[in-house]
Amino acid sequence: MIHDVPYFRGATAYIKNPLAPESSDYTYGTDHAILVGRYGQQIKPVNRAQVIGDDAAVFTEDWDWDEIALVGDLLGQVDDTYLDSVAKAHRQGLAIIRHADIEGLTGEIVVMLNAGQELYDVVTLTDAGAGLSGVKRRVMGMTHHYHAAKGQYTLTMRLGDA
Repeated sequence: MIHDVPYFRGATAYIKNPLAPESSDYTYGTDHAILVGRYGQQIKPVNRAQVIGDDAAVFTEDWDWDEIALVGDLLGQVDDTYLDSVAKAHRQGLAIIRHADIEGLTGEIVVMLNAGQELYDVVTLTDAGAGLSGVKRRVMGMTHHYHAAKGQYTLTMRLGDA
């Protein structure tokens, strides 16, 4: 009933619920320079969620009214027979909207390698060239690179909304 995401540390799998009010784990752009930064915003995949539970009485809808005003109604539906109350269905709807929020902001930064960085961490970015100062983003993907000619390791991070 929440938007859990799996990640691995060594041979162990963990599950995390990426909540909006999480504090930042690390800062880029001040002491740890951003080598390349690309930032954007896209239409969220869903801005209205309908959730149907185990019978007709278990039904709820949740909306992102600001996004609906911008682009119109983008419906996502879930039919889950394990949802036996409106409260549980509502939590599922909010999780769908939250996941869409994360996907609505996009971006990518390239930095010198940070071996402690993990998927789904919240990071703070300051990139004066892009007009960003102290904004939070969530790490949605990572690629490690070794540039043999430079003898340099870099980390490319795909970003979403915190």
